[in-house]
Amino acid sequence: MATIEKIDKELNDAKVRLGEATKNLENFMKEENLEKFEKRWGTEAMKEEKKSLEAEKKEWGEALRKFVSGGEGNEQIA
Repeated sequence: MATIEKIDKELNDAKVRLGEATKNLENFMKEENLEKFEKRWGTEAMKEEKKSLEAEKKEWGEALRKFVSGGEGNEQIA
C-alpha cells in the first residue's frame, strides 16, 4: 500500500507543479510581458546583431578583395 500512497503523492505534486507552470505561462503570455521580452531579447536585439554582422561582413569582404587583387598581404614568394 505504501507504493500506491507514494504514487498518489507524486501525482498530486506533479499536478501542483503543472498548475504553477500553467499560471506562469499565462502570465508570460500577457501582452505587456511579451512586449518586454521582445524589447529585451526579440526584434530589437536581432536588428542590432544583424547590423553588426553586416558591417563585419563588409569589412571582411573588402579585406578579401584587397588580398585577391594583389594588394595588401599578397607578396610573391621567390
